[in-house]
Amino acid sequence: MEAVVNRLQQTICGDEDGSSPSIPEDFTLQPVRSEDELNDMERKLSDNQYMKNGVAWLHNNITARNMDKRLNEVKDLELDATFVLHCRWSARNEKIVMSHFPNVCELFRRAASSANSSIIYVSDFFSNAYCDT
Repeated sequence: MEAVVNRLQQTICGDEDGSSPSIPEDFTLQPVRSEDELNDMERKLSDNQYMKNGVAWLHNNITARNMDKRLNEVKDLELDATFVLHCRWSARNEKIVMSHFPNVCELFRRAASSANSSIIYVSDFFSNAYCDT
């Protein structure tokens, strides 16, 4: 039910420019399973249209209303459960540093939050809850 409400909200509210986001039928995002795949995702997200498609796809697949839960859903959709254990926000313990992937972090921010939310919220999410051990 919440997924239907989210889709309806996206249709009514539209994109940042007021238009409804459209996603190519064959567009999908797959969970990242390696650092190479994360680098590839970062490169793809540098393209504005790919970023918009990614955000719209995630909006269509996220059901939670609470931002923390939405971030968790984005993480589950975008980062393989085993791979995420090798990530953290900052450099320490030889883990993959998520802060070095600004486009991926921006995807998380846009998909999980309102337009006025800060990337600091994504930083806190990765630092405190999931990746900073």
